[in-house]
Amino acid sequence: RSLSLDFKQPSADYLDFRNRLIQNSVCLENCSLQERSLTGTIKVRNIGFEKSVQVRITYDSWASFTDVDCTFMNNVYGCQETDTFAFDVELPSYIPPRNRVEFCICFKVQGQTYWDNNDGKNYTLKHMGWTGEDIDTLSA
Repeated sequence: RSLSLDFKQPSADYLDFRNRLIQNSVCLENCSLQERSLTGTIKVRNIGFEKSVQVRITYDSWASFTDVDCTFMNNVYGCQETDTFAFDVELPSYIPPRNRVEFCICFKVQGQTYWDNNDGKNYTLKHMGWTGEDIDTLSA
């Protein structure tokens, strides 16, 4: 069985992406799944020099979670207003189909914590069946 992204790429709608970044100070930019790894980039507003960005991910419907540190990417375009961080999360080899796999983004700067949780829905990975059909339709 495999996983697939259950959300649209945030930066695909650039105006919405920009507005969410301004409003929340942090926004997932893009994301992809390759084999057993979840990778992507995150944009944050440059409101302080010392900052940390993490992906908070659960493989068991939030019974537990893991925080994964993101890596600062040098700004090739010279934009002073935002910074880009990258992440690469290694996924477990087996995740029970009933478990929800979700993640959100945490941005800490100047004693403040900001979240991007996809407008309260979190970013979700869905289980796919052997045939590519959604597991929910198979068990219904």
